[in-house]
Amino acid sequence: MVHRLAGSDTPPQHAHGSALFWLISGILIILVAHGSAAVEAGRVSHYVPIVLAHGAVYGLAVWRSLARPDEAPRLWAILLVGVMLRWLALAAPIGLSSDVYRYIWDGRLMWEGISPYLVVPADPSLSHLRDETVYPLINQKERAVTIYPPMAQIVFAAGVWLSDSVAGQRAVMLLSEAVVVVALLGWLRALRLPPSRILIYAWHPLPIWELASQAHLDAAAMAFLALAIWAAVSDRQGWTGVAL
Repeated sequence: MVHRLAGSDTPPQHAHGSALFWLISGILIILVAHGSAAVEAGRVSHYVPIVLAHGAVYGLAVWRSLARPDEAPRLWAILLVGVMLRWLALAAPIGLSSDVYRYIWDGRLMWEGISPYLVVPADPSLSHLRDETVYPLINQKERAVTIYPPMAQIVFAAGVWLSDSVAGQRAVMLLSEAVVVVALLGWLRALRLPPSRILIYAWHPLPIWELASQAHLDAAAMAFLALAIWAAVSDRQGWTGVAL
């Protein structure tokens, strides 16, 4: 009983761990909010140190979670913070890469039945697909056809089906991230590891900024890879092959 808080069944050690968890969460939320503002203002020189600080605080969270698994936060809390960090990052415009505009363009071509491997975006025959928000921002539109493989083109087309805009591609990548999280949780369960280790992915600055915020295709690739690993550790080799 001496190890109990007065009037509470929560051990002091666990209470301390919970307080540290929410402190770290709050710092990350503040950092991502400031990072989003820096991207919106086009201040890359401000964004870089913010993300480096995010990485340092994230490293502390991972170390704490692995070093003291008995004090690890509950799964719902980890996922809630991960969602909040992504929601804040989504407030930033596309400003770290122009790749998503090529995704939208390729998706448009797919719905028109035109191969994105045969014509560059600047080809006069495609003038009817041009607009003022996507076309001017496509990288190397005058001289380069797409570099993305067929499965990627299906992903892009799905995004355009949802919305012929950045929002459509972001939605597809966020859905892909949800698949990644489910597959990682299945992987952890199959190996009988604590589900709280999902923090290693959910709070990492790279997926928050590059996948959720900037809508990079890697999210979809990671979804299939995570599904393949989950199937492999669950002795479902056939499904591993299908996912790969």
